[in-house]
Amino acid sequence: MNEFSQFGWNCVATIHTFLGSFCALSVPYEKIHIGASVSAVLSFALDALVLGSVNFNYQIVESPAINPDAENVGVLASIVDAGIGIGTFAVTLEPDLAAIAVQIATIVAVAAGSGFYYSGGANAYKNYLLGLMAPAIVGITCTLSAFTVCPPEIPQVPYVSEFLAAVGAWAGYESVGLVTPLFVGDVGPAMLVALGFLVPALALALLS
Repeated sequence: MNEFSQFGWNCVATIHTFLGSFCALSVPYEKIHIGASVSAVLSFALDALVLGSVNFNYQIVESPAINPDAENVGVLASIVDAGIGIGTFAVTLEPDLAAIAVQIATIVAVAAGSGFYYSGGANAYKNYLLGLMAPAIVGITCTLSAFTVCPPEIPQVPYVSEFLAAVGAWAGYESVGLVTPLFVGDVGPAMLVALGFLVPALALALLS
């Protein structure tokens, strides 16, 4: 996982004369990049311009044979995960505390879902983990498109209504808990949540 910031100046006012064009007013900018990948499982990159736009790209590579029940339980766990983030933020109004709660809930969900490994094998546990992860990753694209493209691609899921509910829950949390702080230059919540979701991604990598 990596995070870095870029600083520079943007010209916002230009004077045009017969001698040429000159910048009359420049303002500083900060661009934040957060990226992470787990080989053959997941990759994502988020670029945020402080007081400006936020862009997010992702790819979920892992695609096991569908186990509907395990995947749906993962999706339901994902809804709970997002709900914990929304609830914590509503009570505390602290994005960092909400992100820590989401991080802990994600790790607990990964551990709780391990029962699928013992009852249904590695493929069942993979489905559970993908059900847990996918709504959060797709949800942020909804937030960044102002819900005009939500989701851009519906993955092959057996219970579409539950999946879309999970995407909506994550989009709601991410809009106030992650994207808004990034807009003002606070990378902490996004980093905490991203680190939490590396746990199921790493579990998938180990199962592959």
